[in-house]
Parts: sequence; structure tokens; C-alpha cells
Amino acid sequence: MGLLLVGAVLPGYEFLAAFRPAGHWYGEVRTVLAPATFARLAERATELGMTASTRDRAMLALGKIVLHTGLDPAEFGVAEFDELHAAANRHSARTPDGAVPAWDLLRGLGILAGLNYREHHRPGQQSTAELVDGYGLRPGQVRDVLVR
Repeated sequence: MGLLLVGAVLPGYEFLAAFRPAGHWYGEVRTVLAPATFARLAERATELGMTASTRDRAMLALGKIVLHTGLDPAEFGVAEFDELHAAANRHSARTPDGAVPAWDLLRGLGILAGLNYREHHRPGQQSTAELVDGYGLRPGQVRDVLVR
């Protein structure tokens, strides 16, 4: 765990999803890796009126991105959230836990701008082929019939 805290190892999201550290280890991540930014984010959570549970989920998501990328949350962009989202969607179509309030915290500090998380990940109008391809059918006659 020490190698993670000093940034010597940048774990993948698969590892972080399975990793169950004891106690308040992710609190240590915030204290060691980006204390000033996480303090600003905690203040922002209070300003937004986030519940303690929502704030904790947001901080956990941000801590995982910090561990995975080695970046301070003040350096995050849309790409870091897209990678977290893609990793979570390899297993289910659900939004990663804590990602939405984490995005809101960063937007509130001017770190992320533009759309909110859900608008950013909304696919918009899709073609019939895109909808069918979402089911993972192999190219062939059955897929072609469904697209037609």
C-alpha cells in the first residue's frame, strides 16, 4: 500500500475495484497525495450542501482517479472521468459510484467546465446500427436483419 501512496505504482481501475483496504486508507490518500486540493473540495461539498455520504463517495471516486493517474484533482480533465466511466462500463452499464458528485465538486471550483456528468455521457440520437451493435452481435445475417 505504501507504493500506491507515494505514486510508485499506478494501479488500474480493475485493481482498485477489488482493493479493500482496512480503515480509512483512502483518507490517507487524500492527506498524502493532494491535501490542499482535497481540503478545497471538502469545503466546496459543504457549500453545495452535499450530505456526508455523497461527499465521501465523491472523495472516494476522486481518490481512485488520483491513484490511477498520479494527478492532483486540480489537474483532472474530462479524459480522466471518461477513463473511469469506461472502466466501470466494462462490467455494467452503471455510472461509477461517486463520479457524478465528484464531477460537480470539480465544476464548482472551475476545474471542469461545460456539461454536467450525465449530459456529457448521454449518447444522443443513435442510428439503428449503433443500437443493435450495443448488444454485441457478431457481423452477419442476424445482425443485418435487425439493422434493416
